[in-house]
Amino acid sequence: EKNPQTPILFVESVLFTHMPYDKTMRETVLEKNRLLKEEYQKIKKQGDKNVYYLESSSLIGTDGESTVDGIHLTDLGFSRFAVVLEDKLTEIVFKK
Repeated sequence: EKNPQTPILFVESVLFTHMPYDKTMRETVLEKNRLLKEEYQKIKKQGDKNVYYLESSSLIGTDGESTVDGIHLTDLGFSRFAVVLEDKLTEIVFKK
């Protein structure tokens, strides 16, 4: 309310490489992401032009090298996540 021009970025939960083998985890994360996107769309539909969305598919890659055990990020995983986040934030801040 005080700063209506402040951009807000919704970031989905990461889809970890072990999720195909863990049905409960997969369903939980997919549901969280679905609800997050639903809220983002509601806010966007209300006319807020300063909300943005980042899907999980681009966050850490799919080669399995971004986690130690399918869940916990490695240095590479954090680096990939940071690069994607930096690119998106730069795009938002500088309206590219």
